[in-house]
Amino acid sequence: DESIRCLGQVLAMVDEGKLEVGNNNAQQLLLVSVAYHNIAVEQLILRHVSEACVSSQNARRLARLCLSYSNRYLPNFEATHVAALKELAASVKHKQNESEAEIFQKLAR
Repeated sequence: DESIRCLGQVLAMVDEGKLEVGNNNAQQLLLVSVAYHNIAVEQLILRHVSEACVSSQNARRLARLCLSYSNRYLPNFEATHVAALKELAASVKHKQNESEAEIFQKLAR
């Protein structure tokens, strides 16, 4: 939880303009997308699966806005998102909701 809090502080600093990264917005977008990805990984470890899905999706969306910098990170971001979706599908399936579990399984493919 401490690492998620610290990463949240980094995101807040970027949002408030207190953390400058390089000279361009693409570098800043990459920093934020990496922070979201790291938050997603921590959330998966803590079994906060639905939150991990949101964080990993944010990482993927932001990374796509700065492809010149983020191309090498995209496979990792994608793998984390797929893992989160699979965990969510398993969680939903465990709660006896087959139709929702199927939806998340399809998204994870």
